[in-house]
Amino acid sequence: MSTRPLDRDITVHVSDQALMHLLLAGMEAYKMRKYRGRLPLETCGLLWGFVKDSVRGMDHVTVEHVSTDTAAEREPDSNALNDRTTAIKRQIIQDRWPNLSLLGDFHTHPYSSYSDVMGCKGWEFSKGDFEFFEDDHKPDSWLWDARVSLVLTMAQIKRKTATYIAGDVKSAKHGNVLQWQQCDYRPWLSAYALDKVNGRLVVSPHPTTKEPRRQRVFIDAPTINGTNEWFSYSAED
Repeated sequence: MSTRPLDRDITVHVSDQALMHLLLAGMEAYKMRKYRGRLPLETCGLLWGFVKDSVRGMDHVTVEHVSTDTAAEREPDSNALNDRTTAIKRQIIQDRWPNLSLLGDFHTHPYSSYSDVMGCKGWEFSKGDFEFFEDDHKPDSWLWDARVSLVLTMAQIKRKTATYIAGDVKSAKHGNVLQWQQCDYRPWLSAYALDKVNGRLVVSPHPTTKEPRRQRVFIDAPTINGTNEWFSYSAED
């Protein structure tokens, strides 16, 4: 019987209302492409919901609500949450909705075209994203109890095929990425697990390191991939 989180798989469930907020926040920042003559801006915010850890099998994190940080520092290729805003939001949630937990954060990766995303695997955590969590975070910050992080990547597409219009859904090797068609845009939603191990955060999955990680991270967004998709891999346990 395993009690260590890195020995277990994890599924990040994204509710319909959370997905709606992510898409609207991402699109709002994306359409600011003409702001001061710069490319589309990144945006970021916080994830709220529920956690169900398991002594064996699979852990589950449910992202029920999302809040955008309008005070965050936003650039075309970076973002930074406002610590004061985060503290205030945590206080409000704890006071009014104590059943909810702060699960982690989200941020966006905006690209001008589909080919730009494919050229650099833009749906994945960047080098800076990994460094932020694994090297730069402070133990006394809000990150100490973070469990997951989401990345919403968006690109405008010039050609729409029948497959895209029908709602083409694809998963990455580890199952932590979904992509689909949304109007004239191509979104990717990626989930990463954050685990505190020996006083530091460990991000799973990681494309290069051989350090211990969770073997599998899944994302389940019923609005996108259906209400029964997660049963296909949960049954393996």
